[in-house]
Amino acid sequence: MSSSIWVVGGGGYLGQEVVKQLYEIGAKVVCLDINNRAETFVKSNNFNEKVIGETFDAGNLQYIDDVMDNLNTKYELKIN
Repeated sequence: MSSSIWVVGGGGYLGQEVVKQLYEIGAKVVCLDINNRAETFVKSNNFNEKVIGETFDAGNLQYIDDVMDNLNTKYELKIN
């Protein structure tokens, strides 16, 4: 996966709709949310490899850079 759109809060009420719309237009999406909400949402909707669900706590500023670097490496993502 190269360039992707990251949706923080993608497992929430509004975020789910954003992820669905992006998926429907063919975008590559990284769905991020706390407590496995993103993974659960992605699995329950049977998205293909264009949507990745990952746990991410945007409220914890101390580890955001590390998490983003790990996700970039894990999925070969590109941040613009």
